[in-house]
Amino acid sequence: MIHNRVFKGEDETGELRQSYTEIKQVCEEVERIAYVDKHRMRFWEWAMAAEIARLNLGDFSDKRVLEIGTGRGPSLLWYKGKGADCYASDMEIRGDDFVDVMKAYGISYTVADIHSLPFEDGYFDYAYSICVLEHISNLCVSNREPFQKKVADGICEVLRVLKSGGIFTSTVDFYLVGDAADSWRAFTAGDLRRIASFVGDVAEHYGGMLYEVPDHFEYLKRESTIWSPGDPRKLALNVLLDMRMRIDSNYARTCASFVMRKK
Repeated sequence: MIHNRVFKGEDETGELRQSYTEIKQVCEEVERIAYVDKHRMRFWEWAMAAEIARLNLGDFSDKRVLEIGTGRGPSLLWYKGKGADCYASDMEIRGDDFVDVMKAYGISYTVADIHSLPFEDGYFDYAYSICVLEHISNLCVSNREPFQKKVADGICEVLRVLKSGGIFTSTVDFYLVGDAADSWRAFTAGDLRRIASFVGDVAEHYGGMLYEVPDHFEYLKRESTIWSPGDPRKLALNVLLDMRMRIDSNYARTCASFVMRKK
């Protein structure tokens, strides 16, 4: 049984906050030698993924970890520091300087689409992606089912490269509990449940989908890619503020956790 304490917001031992602190320190170390896009840093989500990995993998030695959509994010260095064999992947190289830093730490950086990963079946023990799935397709504006299936296809490819019992942890960028999402950047609980059903033959979904970060609207404003300058996909400020007015804040979150275990 997968440990799912983190989904309940429980952190009695302070491990989640400790992972958060350690990952921020890693970022600061990398920033001394390479540019790090702080607008795209997702420290709480990274810490959540790290905590799920720690709870379920235990000793990271001899474990293979894959990040989908690494960008210029240094979170894999946290796993490397725990003894894991780490692999970064993204649709494109986001700067040779950053790739050189990753390689210097013994982390390979592969250009790959989530729908076609260049790894053999059952290669990894753990995979994670932070706010990547919402970038897969923009089809949900007009018809949500093709969007859901496109995301499910990507998840199936990640599951292919996981060992039996391996875990894929993901977060989605903007999450609504109800059905008010009218942007392809927004997932609803219904979207995620439907996606889980599409991959149900090969994986089990675990944990509650709700994952909170402190003061989620302020977090969106300060640390979300939605607010990155020049991002053509960002939600306009007036759209988000209108959404906040129409939807009780108890029903809107920065992200949702989405965790699958391969059968």
